[in-house]
Amino acid sequence: MTDPRLPTEHLIPVDILAERISGKLRIEWSDGHVSIYAFEYLRGHCPCTPCRRRNGERAHEETGKGVALASLTVVDNRAICIAFEDDHEGCDYSFELLRRICPCGQRH
Repeated sequence: MTDPRLPTEHLIPVDILAERISGKLRIEWSDGHVSIYAFEYLRGHCPCTPCRRRNGERAHEETGKGVALASLTVVDNRAICIAFEDDHEGCDYSFELLRRICPCGQRH
């Protein structure tokens, strides 16, 4: 559960681990919550304009085949830039977006 004294937009990762073998990104947040994202899940939620349809739905559908990570970089302590090996160049996933799309099922 999110600490009510700490607005979601101020939550920051305290640990980020990209597990290439399992195909997952693990983020531990400043409030103690841990989010685990499959790379394919993140690719399906890419925030860049070309990946969005006009109505805001995901443009890349998850196929279950997996998506490999090419690179991951923290950007200005506000986002993670992720590039995938399907030639999708680095897109910035803000910390706020990552927390909002956490697949754990809890409301954040």
